[in-house]
Amino acid sequence: MCVTHASRTNRRGPARINKVLIDVVIGLAITAAEDGKLRTWDVTLPELTCVGTFDKHNEAVTAVVVNFDKNRVLSGADDGSLHLWHLGRSSNASAVAVTVSDDETARVWDIQNFTSLGVLEGHQLAVRDLTVDFEEMMCVTCSDDHTLRLWDLMGRTCVAVMEGHASRVTCLRGNWKKKLVLSASDDYTLKLWDLEKQWCEETFYGHGGAVTMLC
Repeated sequence: MCVTHASRTNRRGPARINKVLIDVVIGLAITAAEDGKLRTWDVTLPELTCVGTFDKHNEAVTAVVVNFDKNRVLSGADDGSLHLWHLGRSSNASAVAVTVSDDETARVWDIQNFTSLGVLEGHQLAVRDLTVDFEEMMCVTCSDDHTLRLWDLMGRTCVAVMEGHASRVTCLRGNWKKKLVLSASDDYTLKLWDLEKQWCEETFYGHGGAVTMLC
């Protein structure tokens, strides 16, 4: 499989690639080219696929250092600039946003190219809040349908539906290192969820009305 960078000076021809770095364990490669761009590639697929583009340099990228463990890339170019980038699991996570809506969905966006990457469908009523792990590309949403949903953002798929609240779930806070999410609800309670076990670990009582905010 052969892929190319587009030339900055000649749109019809490929740009020279100056650097290639790869981590075969996570299946991710990074290329730097004369067109001023870095690209990330998923090398685990049958066809080599570009999954992210870094486009801030104005001239050829000539130096690149990558720490795949920390999801960091430092690049230098002929224009005299240095840029520090953040990688997701296999995409340019700094260019990804996730939104929720009254239309019962969440959406994943490429904010660098101003396009929708996919829709997360499954909730039966308005989606109120979310918490996102951009390194692992996972997300939890909550809804007026009384549920929380765990999503794989790369596959745009629902991994789990977590039920337990007796009314709409208003807001979330996540601790992704510990794989825990705290939810608040109109049922006057807070619930602590274990994302690995995908169940409620604890319910907190005490409020005499709807819980509307977490901090």
